[in-house]
Amino acid sequence: MLNTEAVGAAKIQDDTENLKAELDRLVGDVDELRSRLGNKQAQLEDLGKALRLLQDWLDEAEAKANSTEVVLNDLSEKKALLERFKSLQKEITSHSDLVNKVHTFFGDSQPNNIHRY
Repeated sequence: MLNTEAVGAAKIQDDTENLKAELDRLVGDVDELRSRLGNKQAQLEDLGKALRLLQDWLDEAEAKANSTEVVLNDLSEKKALLERFKSLQKEITSHSDLVNKVHTFFGDSQPNNIHRY
């Protein structure tokens, strides 16, 4: 800048300051995106855990439901089967929070929201 006229030097200085400001803005945008992606990653990890727990429970519940005898000859067998299904119904109710968590996540993550990330 020593061999540059005063007007040219001022222009170079102004351009340099503008570029620094733009760089600072871009760095801020990158930091914000990094933070949002980190939050989304944590949500997806939680969702993955919830889905694994739900899948394990569904496999167990399906095995319990399918392990019934087709022919029930006496009242005690029918009562035992009824108790088994009541127990299964209680398990379903107890897992409703997990199902709601998964449902809420997928309800909030529709394809029209993808552009935010």
